[in-house]
Amino acid sequence: MKRSSSHQQFRNQGFTLVEMLIVIAIIGILAGILIPTIGVVRKSASNSGMAMEVNSLSAAIETYKQKYGDYPPDGSNIVVFLRHIQVAFPRIHPKEFSDLQLMIGVDNMGKTRLDPSEALVFFLGGFSDDPRFPFTGEGGPFSRVRRNALFDFAAGRLTQSTEMTNIGPLLVNTNPNGVPVLVPMSTDEQALFGNDADIFPAYLPSSSDIPFVYFDHRTYIQRPLYKFNGNPVPPAQYPPIGVRFLQKGTHDGWVRAYRSDQARQPTAEDPFPFKWLGDGTFQIICAGVDNNLGEDPTTFGPTRVNNPNQRPLPLFDNSGNLLLPPKYKQFPSQKLFSEGDRSNITNFSEGVLEGGQ
Repeated sequence: MKRSSSHQQFRNQGFTLVEMLIVIAIIGILAGILIPTIGVVRKSASNSGMAMEVNSLSAAIETYKQKYGDYPPDGSNIVVFLRHIQVAFPRIHPKEFSDLQLMIGVDNMGKTRLDPSEALVFFLGGFSDDPRFPFTGEGGPFSRVRRNALFDFAAGRLTQSTEMTNIGPLLVNTNPNGVPVLVPMSTDEQALFGNDADIFPAYLPSSSDIPFVYFDHRTYIQRPLYKFNGNPVPPAQYPPIGVRFLQKGTHDGWVRAYRSDQARQPTAEDPFPFKWLGDGTFQIICAGVDNNLGEDPTTFGPTRVNNPNQRPLPLFDNSGNLLLPPKYKQFPSQKLFSEGDRSNITNFSEGVLEGGQ
């Protein structure tokens, strides 16, 4: 009897097959509820973190303007760039000014080697204390280590390699003997100086693989004031029109400055009947967690830099004439938006452009 009682007690303490199936079903239901919730929470946290970074970059740009008297250019127009240097660095040595032009270069469309993502790091990363040589002097962007940064760039998120390259021979005016000047290579582009690597890094968001993009208000559209060789320079966009240097990796989507839904009086220079977002200032754009800056809704499939069959919103008709008015995406109405646009985070929105976190 005693053995039987012990056996019965053991059976009562165990689980039947039905009970185990019920427990498994409950766990499955809870997992089905919790896993999507955890994903939403993580996405919201990522968006919030990137939005804070956008706000910090915006504040740094405003500080730059207070210090140098002008907003930094985005690199898409050489005329804007050089005029800015003369305003921001009035004591710059003529040789330094000449070397700077050689380093940033210019193509036949008036674009410099700095694209709208690299310009953020170039102008906020700090300059030399020597007002005559702010770029090649110690602490400047063409020196080994930069100083006086206006933004605390996390080293692990700069597209910067541990490898160094010698730019000494390129500084023909300030370094005529070609003394070695070693600077870190960047990893976002290649073949920038012939066989050498890019030296202009971009900055990656905490939860995205596409760099922050910066647009200066002077380059939202092509302006007669900033013509290059007598020709209007195309509006700024990222990746740039006619990508000059091979982008490493794949960038999904294209982005150009956004318009608002607030009506304006069209002009000969700007026939579009809606105001700009960041009119007179700038726009900072982050691709968000989907790593897509937005696509042209008139095309199909992913819009990638290395896919010549995909194009951003058209600026010109089939005869090469400027479209009047050009097509621009608008916020908050989301006119001409793609899914990629809706996940973008900007300095003119609270969180993602779809209207929520």
